[in-house]
Amino acid sequence: MEDGKLIYINDCYEDGDSFVVRYEDVTKEVVENILKVEGVEDIEELEARIPLSRMYSNPKVYVDRFMLFEEEFDISQNGFQNAVKGGNDPRARSLRSSLQYLNQKNKANLLELSEESDANTGLGKDWYVCIFNVGNGESNLLVAPDGKLYLFDGGRLNQDVCSKIKKAISYFEKQNINVSKKISGFFISHCDGDHFRGVIEAIDKIDTTQDCFLYYNYLSSFSKPSWVNGLARIDNLACDGKISKYVLIPEKRNLSYMSCLIPSLHITWMWPYNDFRTQCVTNNISSNDSSHCLYISSGNQKYSVNFFGDAENIAGSNIDFDPAKLDKEFLFKPSHHGRNSGNINIGGYPSVDMHTHFDQCSKVKFFISSTKKNKHLSPIASKNLLTESAQTAMIFKFSSSGLSKTAI
Repeated sequence: MEDGKLIYINDCYEDGDSFVVRYEDVTKEVVENILKVEGVEDIEELEARIPLSRMYSNPKVYVDRFMLFEEEFDISQNGFQNAVKGGNDPRARSLRSSLQYLNQKNKANLLELSEESDANTGLGKDWYVCIFNVGNGESNLLVAPDGKLYLFDGGRLNQDVCSKIKKAISYFEKQNINVSKKISGFFISHCDGDHFRGVIEAIDKIDTTQDCFLYYNYLSSFSKPSWVNGLARIDNLACDGKISKYVLIPEKRNLSYMSCLIPSLHITWMWPYNDFRTQCVTNNISSNDSSHCLYISSGNQKYSVNFFGDAENIAGSNIDFDPAKLDKEFLFKPSHHGRNSGNINIGGYPSVDMHTHFDQCSKVKFFISSTKKNKHLSPIASKNLLTESAQTAMIFKFSSSGLSKTAI
């Protein structure tokens, strides 16, 4: 292996007088054992805080890129002045090769998608969405009318989403609500640690159905160590029967096929199609961190649920959703990051941002932010807190009579 300190940059953003860099170390030991699973301990995400005044003379910083420090690793003192792009380092190439191997293996075991055959299944019945308290992460459990469970992201490991899933199931059972104890499908919106790590734990520790599927975005080439190792863990769990099939994001023209995964659920995706890989970041502008939203819509489109988990500025122009639904009765959950970039501008004349539009819309029943720790820059978002009233989750019921909520 080459000399020099190699890191993978997960995120960069401005916080007060500091420029925050979140990264993972790319060591020889990690790279050589990445596919062995048991040979790599949980790969830690590290953080460096650099005075903003020292960043102005720095080269451009890229999220989801390798950076190589050929001299002394002094990122906290001098930022990236001593760094160059590290994508050609043998360690980086090895990780990309491992990622490609796992993706190709999963593509050999795909769930075939087609147009939804029965669009009315489940309409007029009760749906439930559990928005878990996972701090600055994202995790939502959908309970379909037939009792099947689907987990959308899982937060970080330290949030223990598995215990929260079990508490939610126990709540439904005590309320005599039809609910399975097994999960039928998992969705990983993208490979950030506050989204995917909890999903892997749930696949491991929560029972799954025989036909359980996993969706993840294989089009991205984010070969960060934690994600490659996570896919290796998933591969082992699939071999143990926990996952039956994989769902890989289709071409844009076939996105409607995703709705066949869960009857009567219209799923849309916000991944920027014009740039699967990276977005250039200078100071606090980050735009590649977008996730899923979904609608549960009755026949007359009376209610829906919308998740804009990590939608950032540039991702806003790539969101695939029906603007007409913005004025229906719905639940809205903005970016859990709490950054100004999580408040998307939805255009029009005069231009209006999402937080303001939804706050002023008379049919918006619930507006949810995650926690006080998010430090939302939007005053509207900061007024609406999830964890102040729920230790485990906010459960939202969608029925013919509209929306209602319960805290557990």
